[in-house]
Amino acid sequence: MNRKWEAKLKQIEERASHYERKPLSSVYRPRLSKPEEPPSIWRLFHRQAQAFNFVKSCKEDVHVFALECKVGDGQRIYLVTTYAEFWFYYKSRKNLLHCYEVIPENAVCKLYFDLEFNKPANPGADGKKMVALLIEYVCKALQELYGVNCSAEDVLNLDSSTDEKFSRHLIFQLHDVAFKDNIHVVETIEGFQCSPYPEVDHFVLSLVNKDGIKGGIRRWNYFFPEELLVYDICKYRWCENIGRAHKSNNIMILVDLKNEVWYQKCHDPVCKAENFKSDCFPLPAEVCLLFLFKEEEEFTTDEADETRSNETQNPHKPSPSRLSTGASADAVWDNGIDDAYFLEATEDAELAEAAENSLLSYNSEVDEIPDELIIEVLQE
Repeated sequence: MNRKWEAKLKQIEERASHYERKPLSSVYRPRLSKPEEPPSIWRLFHRQAQAFNFVKSCKEDVHVFALECKVGDGQRIYLVTTYAEFWFYYKSRKNLLHCYEVIPENAVCKLYFDLEFNKPANPGADGKKMVALLIEYVCKALQELYGVNCSAEDVLNLDSSTDEKFSRHLIFQLHDVAFKDNIHVVETIEGFQCSPYPEVDHFVLSLVNKDGIKGGIRRWNYFFPEELLVYDICKYRWCENIGRAHKSNNIMILVDLKNEVWYQKCHDPVCKAENFKSDCFPLPAEVCLLFLFKEEEEFTTDEADETRSNETQNPHKPSPSRLSTGASADAVWDNGIDDAYFLEATEDAELAEAAENSLLSYNSEVDEIPDELIIEVLQE
């Protein structure tokens, strides 16, 4: 009996020694709940769709947050909890520092910007100054377009930059103003900044606003030598390749100004593997370059006539149009500056190098840009 007891005691001591060296991790239990309140909710999911489906099943006011599994690896998990619990742990847990709330589609939201560029690829870029100019410009546009007054003091400016990447997240805390959903935000931003050819922008929007679906332009990139505008489309996923809308992958509209046609490609892996490109469709005459240049030339002629008339009446007064000639379209879009704009459209050092090589090796006989370069420029 004693021997059995001694053997048992020895096993317990060995087990205790083992757990002293390798203690069990404590079970995580949120600590905010009170007996009179609903139970705490703190659930993790590997997929965003699973998190949002869980939110729909909850009676409590919970939200979805994206967290990095390991800082810098790009992989994320999704947390569902309340604002109160999230803020309680966010203040004390370092592993919650790299996270953000995921705004669901069709949800009311604030005006926001996600600003990034690769530092090694843009050594002369002053990120702080550019952000300040953007805030100033947006505040001015909000006042002029919507009568909304705001300043830099109303902008939540979050800095998540690293040695490799400049990254700012701006949230405009507008007084008594919100946007009905993300698309409303995109449309507002579109009003702030168009491509070099706003007439083409309007035409592209007409292509993705039909059949009861209101699509939008997520962003655009202009490839100067090829005179190609690439539009990344949101909320409209109809693909000619499969004859229906993709469930989750978005499409691209490419406008070839040189050949006066447009066509569709998409981000779907299957379509990309097939190197799919839709049939080419002719551009309307009113968005072709010859028409636009002729219209601009007529406008410039009328403006010159008006200038000469003003100079005759006031020979010593400088003309407003003459004062602004230093910022003419030709000066802004000449080859040297446009090459820089092209490189700024890239998002990492490798793509910047590929874009530069593409420009250096450009041959006027080649009209098309490689699909890989287009996709990489549009990827996030």
